[in-house]
Amino acid sequence: MEKVDAVDKNPWAIECALNNANQLGISQRINFHVCDLFPITEKKYDIILCNPGWINAPCETLLDESVFDEDHMMLKSVLSRVNEFLADHGK
Repeated sequence: MEKVDAVDKNPWAIECALNNANQLGISQRINFHVCDLFPITEKKYDIILCNPGWINAPCETLLDESVFDEDHMMLKSVLSRVNEFLADHGK
């Protein structure tokens, strides 16, 4: 099985994901990247999963901030570029 690329622009989120992967014994199967949207790569992916923020309202808590996406900009950015990174048979 090829490695999975996991991406987040928040270094704390990547650190948390790495800790979770270590606890599950699967960290050797994941490449973690701190970057915005897509890693800098020529690689094409068979599958791209995205979990964008869904709150488009003023944040009141730290949790709100973790799921905030003003005007759905993150989702729009992903959707506008996703085809650049999908393999011909990708989804």
